[in-house]
Amino acid sequence: LNQFLLFFSLHYLAYGHENVLALYESETDLTNESEFDKALETLSDVTRTPRDQTAALAAYQDDSAGDISIQEMSTEIFSASSAWSNQNIHLIFAEYYNGNHNFADDFTLAAIQGTGDFAAWDDASLRELATKGAAYLNTLQYVYGLLQFGISECPSLDAGIYWDKAWAYFAGSAEGEDGSGSGYSAYALADKRCPQFDTCVAGTSLATTNENARASWLAGRAALELGVCDSADASFQNILKQSLIPLIQGSLREAFEVDPAKGAAEADGKIEIAEMWAFVFPLLPLLNECDASVASTIRDNMFINADPILQDGFDSVKTAFESLYSCLGISCADVGAMKTCGSTGNELCWQPCSDIISSSLDDCDDNEGRLRSKLRKLTILTIVGWILFCLVACSLLFLIITQKKKLSAPSLEFSKC
Repeated sequence: LNQFLLFFSLHYLAYGHENVLALYESETDLTNESEFDKALETLSDVTRTPRDQTAALAAYQDDSAGDISIQEMSTEIFSASSAWSNQNIHLIFAEYYNGNHNFADDFTLAAIQGTGDFAAWDDASLRELATKGAAYLNTLQYVYGLLQFGISECPSLDAGIYWDKAWAYFAGSAEGEDGSGSGYSAYALADKRCPQFDTCVAGTSLATTNENARASWLAGRAALELGVCDSADASFQNILKQSLIPLIQGSLREAFEVDPAKGAAEADGKIEIAEMWAFVFPLLPLLNECDASVASTIRDNMFINADPILQDGFDSVKTAFESLYSCLGISCADVGAMKTCGSTGNELCWQPCSDIISSSLDDCDDNEGRLRSKLRKLTILTIVGWILFCLVACSLLFLIITQKKKLSAPSLEFSKC
């Protein structure tokens, strides 16, 4: 990673910084797309108490920045008649939410209007539901869609442009060229969580998940330019994994603050329940793909109107999440544990899980090492044996040829040899 940042910095100084957004250098002018986050900013501002529902709805439907509105990211792009609706990530979500292609719009619009599951919730909670729904449902789903659509266009020369645009929506203009700004999209969430969970790049305030995602974005973009479509898809899968980590961190953080036996005494109250649901809602379809029973347990505990809320307690929910990390392609170290507790406000709120499941794995590693050692010895002995065999065979062949030469042309030819 340090080598990558050094390379980028030198390239940045040598060749300028046109079309750079959050350390992602693009051949595409991303100014228009990146300014989409102004709609997210406006939505955040107008939903503060007292909430202006009319202005919130206008911001949600405004397509003057980024060529698309927050609402259109769900309703038009992923409509049942659209080619985009056949992309596998979107289908997984739509299938989980009862075949509804507008699951993102339904969530965010209900939060803006205070209807449906959110009818009884206060303005502060509705603001969290609306802003998080807009960023982590509507926008992030659109990002996934652009990435997968780019892959579907491979080996077209324009395939990589979709990846550039996806980064613009993922990061947003507020992050600036170096990624140190305070944005409103999924990129900002990762940077907000990393100091809380000790998952920043060492010595920086940049989230490791964002750095990993950027590296995969650039690798996938390069693969698309070369027409290596399978490699681009592999990059997408890693981007997807990285994008889940901050949502899991957010889910665990809010669950901890909701549990009366944990951090509820120091939390703000009802608003954490709303935030918890906003974080876990974009995760549930993928958790369900791993294990439907575990996903059901998580949903039953964290559903915004569950009564009682978090009935099995934080520890049970945390264990349920951790049991799916391997399936999701992430690790305990990727997620970490919240470090905002204690008298210093810098102590672990809970113990992180371990990626070493049991000591039997060490035994397995030892056995594997001994096996490799045996195989190495056998390989060496085999090679030595073949060498000896070849020497003996060559010697015998030489003697046979020599004898034949002696019989056919004795003295003169042999002496010359």
